[in-house]
Amino acid sequence: MDKKKTRSIGLKKAMFGDVNPEGGMPSAENLLQLGNTLKGTASFNTEEDSAQDFYSEENGSTPEESVLTEPGLKQVKLNLMEWDNETLKKVFGGTTKTEDVTVEGKTYSVEKFVAPKDMVTVEMAVRVISLYNVCIDIPRA
Repeated sequence: MDKKKTRSIGLKKAMFGDVNPEGGMPSAENLLQLGNTLKGTASFNTEEDSAQDFYSEENGSTPEESVLTEPGLKQVKLNLMEWDNETLKKVFGGTTKTEDVTVEGKTYSVEKFVAPKDMVTVEMAVRVISLYNVCIDIPRA
């Protein structure tokens, strides 16, 4: 009997939300898609955990004990191909201002994103769903 494999190829949706102060993932209605992802840029990578091996004098070739010293990094990477000033403000803070910009002799009135002057640390909950409905939840990323 062939067992059907679960595939996680491709990206159906990447959603973001505020970190739940009580822990765990925020509710589905508090997660939103910030924009579509550029084809070929979505990936989920896991690095191996770091461990310290302890050997005895009597058995120097096989560790007597291995202790986890640092968990491996888990990364979701993607490039959003569409975003607007409201998305930028939601993620990074900052403001917008209307300004005249001249391009090839023609002047346009545009709304510009003004980034905050201080360094910004972005901490959000992330839910990534593959084309085959494999879901990866990261409550604090």
